[in-house]
Amino acid sequence: MACTCTACNHVHSESHSGGAYDSLWNKSDVARFSAAAVLFVIGIILKVMDDPFKINVMIGSVPVVIAVSSLFFIGTWLTAGVEVMETTLKNIGKESIFDENFLMTFATIGAFILGEWTEGAAVMLFYNLGELLQAAAVQQSRRSITNLMDLRPEFVRLYSCKDEENRLHGEHNLHEHKEHEHADKHHHSETCCMEDAHTGCCDHNHHEDTHAGHTDAGDSCGCGHSHSAENHTGHTHGGHHDEACSCCTHSGDHAEGTLVAPEEVVVGTLILVKPGEKVPLDGILVEGACSFDTSSMTGESMPRFIEAGGTVLAGFVNTDGLAVIKTTAAADETAAAKMLELVEHAQDRKAKTERLISRFARVYTPIVTISAVLLALLPPFILLAAQGKPLSWAAFVPWISRGLVFLVISCPCAFVISVPLGYFSGLGGAAKKGILIKGADFIDALAKTDSVVFDKTGTLTAGILTVQQILPAETDHTKALLELAYIAEYHSQHPIAKAVKNCAQEQLGYERIAELEKEVESLVQYIEKAGSGVSMLRQGKELKAGSALFVLGDTGMQPEIAGTVDGTKVFISYAGLYVGCIICSDSMKAQSAQAISELRSAGVGYLEMLTGDSRSAGEKIAQALQLDRCSCELLPHEKVARFEAISAERKKRNPEAVCVFAGDGINDAPVLARADVGIAMGAIGSDAAIEAADVVLMNDNPQLIPQAIQSARFTRKIVMQNIALSFAVKAAFLAGGALGIIGLWVAVFADVGVALLAVCNSMRARR
Repeated sequence: MACTCTACNHVHSESHSGGAYDSLWNKSDVARFSAAAVLFVIGIILKVMDDPFKINVMIGSVPVVIAVSSLFFIGTWLTAGVEVMETTLKNIGKESIFDENFLMTFATIGAFILGEWTEGAAVMLFYNLGELLQAAAVQQSRRSITNLMDLRPEFVRLYSCKDEENRLHGEHNLHEHKEHEHADKHHHSETCCMEDAHTGCCDHNHHEDTHAGHTDAGDSCGCGHSHSAENHTGHTHGGHHDEACSCCTHSGDHAEGTLVAPEEVVVGTLILVKPGEKVPLDGILVEGACSFDTSSMTGESMPRFIEAGGTVLAGFVNTDGLAVIKTTAAADETAAAKMLELVEHAQDRKAKTERLISRFARVYTPIVTISAVLLALLPPFILLAAQGKPLSWAAFVPWISRGLVFLVISCPCAFVISVPLGYFSGLGGAAKKGILIKGADFIDALAKTDSVVFDKTGTLTAGILTVQQILPAETDHTKALLELAYIAEYHSQHPIAKAVKNCAQEQLGYERIAELEKEVESLVQYIEKAGSGVSMLRQGKELKAGSALFVLGDTGMQPEIAGTVDGTKVFISYAGLYVGCIICSDSMKAQSAQAISELRSAGVGYLEMLTGDSRSAGEKIAQALQLDRCSCELLPHEKVARFEAISAERKKRNPEAVCVFAGDGINDAPVLARADVGIAMGAIGSDAAIEAADVVLMNDNPQLIPQAIQSARFTRKIVMQNIALSFAVKAAFLAGGALGIIGLWVAVFADVGVALLAVCNSMRARR
């Protein structure tokens, strides 16, 4: 379906909702049903007119009169039921006979044999209508997720330079702002590695050797122009928009750009996003300060204001201003692409209830088929034998009719469709709130949540650390301690490392920082140990930063003063000598207290926090939130052990109890993977957390945890309602059909009606 995109004034062959989900209705299915309905109406009219047209044919030596209305009813049956009959024949070939398609085919053929032409055609016609409406309901639910996840970019607008004039103007700006060279260079080193790899562990320290370096002289910027060493010495592309790069200094009014496919854009390219356009690829905002609608990614309704240097993700919508972005991910590696993959895979994971219904349908269908045959044959045999009358066709006709009605009513459509649709709607409803659940089985697990265990930093606290105290081993060595700490933490994007680097930058000055950054290039044997720290060789001597055990080992060199101050401690040693300690701390999230209160209200029986932080810092947060317990000073493997102990203890009380873990980073991945349900907090960009977690929250609001549990419980409640509704209605109508109280027409409406009621009920889970 073609649509005009207001963002680029181009006509696209598919709609923005993804093309495959443009319409609720399949055109061929609608056309087939419409044709069948026309044939049926003509047949009804002819029958009401007492069949004025008849055809006389000879079958052997027997003359047969065929009413033309019957031909129209057969045409209705063939047109409406072509797919049903095709599926039946295919299933017979696969030795999988008993399903709803077989039941409908068998029942309608039986009706024709009995001379019930109208009823036989009506059964297939209205069954076709029911399938059409059910398919539309499924499509509506699927489209709700697709619209929510309308994140696949259709085009990328490359950022173009304003010819040679802009380049020369950029060179002028370079000399004019020469005194800001070091500030620019430092700014780039921080802004190119924005918060894509929060580890969320406060015991220090998972380090990632993923620092984005400076743009060297002679490199090409994203607009395709090469910068010479002469013109751009010391300049870091990606700085503020008033700096000296010809591709980022000109007015955005002239930057129309070239439209290309997202797959053609390489990492590091400069792209332009106009007001109202969707950000096509993850990147760093290098020019412009704009508000972005982030609801499709985070579920947050309030726009987010992002300045130059901030991270923007594919799927964000630029609501004002021109944004120039330097891409940091290819099209298939964006956070949006990972989200879509999660949703698609979630549809393939079935809950135990779904699997149970599938198994039940395979057993149920042959049972009711055999029951229908017995209903059609046994009673007339018994009655005729009891009355001493000979066998006659007339005696079997009413019972065969009841058997056919029994077959029609027994179709398990409501079970087969409404249960998975209930879970699918639940997945969509949760996604609308910014909660991605990886499969229906995790909905069932979340609904049984008995206890929740939290990581601290980045989950219950903001994870934005600041240096609170600098404790050098010798009082006059504060500057030396900061210099060594800055070098050691240079490649890390852990919140603690950022806090240390920010403090060093403020106190050491830009010139000294620039010298230290050059020295970093000479470091060798860089080794990281998750949850402990980093070590490397500087000028042939070992430099270590991290926890006390990692840095000081068993030497016993643990200063008493460091143990008396609250916060996360980063110990530094150089050449085997203790240099000092830097203490950082962060603040509790505003939503944490409310999240804990809502979990208590939801009946969650046990809440504990695990942290690598000091006991004093951890217990302070735990007491403020009124948690049941806080386990502190834990390494990653110790967190796993403690979580397993909690889970075992809770399952002793209730074997069905589900223990949930909520964490926010790579360091939490082992516990996320071990938990009955692992919830990754604000895990966009953290590959390890997304892979390990069962539920991904698209922002770092802890209140989404109780919302996820409540959504799961509501979805499961709806699924149980569907099962109970289907069983109750089916049982009542099956009894009525067996007793001859209801006929074939009522059977059709019973079958289609109960399926549609269950489907409508399932759609409530989307709210």
